Amino acid sequence: SESVVRFVVSKWLASALAAALPCASLILLLLTWRALGGHLMFAETLVATASQLLYAALVTAIGIAAGAFARNFSQAATAALLIVAASWAIDAADGFSALAWLGGAAAWSPSTYLVPFEQGTLQIDGLAWFAGAVVGLLALACVGCRFDIHGWRKRFAAASAIAALCGICALARSAPDAWDISEAHRH
Repeated sequence: SESVVRFVVSKWLASALAAALPCASLILLLLTWRALGGHLMFAETLVATASQLLYAALVTAIGIAAGAFARNFSQAATAALLIVAASWAIDAADGFSALAWLGGAAAWSPSTYLVPFEQGTLQIDGLAWFAGAVVGLLALACVGCRFDIHGWRKRFAAASAIAALCGICALARSAPDAWDISEAHRH
């Protein structure tokens, strides 16, 4: 069991680091902008960049969990893409009347928690939601990687991990406190 956790976490860390590589080019561009005399509010820029790293951590955790249950790469990729696309559909429901029935699911969309970060607000509930979602997805991946449990036991363990994931994310939404670190203190 400990080796399964170590395996899943190491795969996720490697994937998350690879997904974070585009941020290196972003940092280079920001430093170039600053060297050319442009203005940057460091804290606000850091929070906005961190939001994209949180999203990358979530997407890689989704991929790891999908891969743990799939029989091959194409099944894992398809499942992960469907989950990410579902979050996009929830986001689109806000301005598209044909998807208005998805409006109540906005609390389960990563974008709901990314927007405040992108606007310079550090929100604890957003951090807690992403942390809970990533930990829950990695726990689900650990269940999928266990070869010593089968049948109803594996289904029960997966359902328990999904229930824990949903519970943690729902609880995280009620975390208090947010700090406006935008330069103009807009919020």
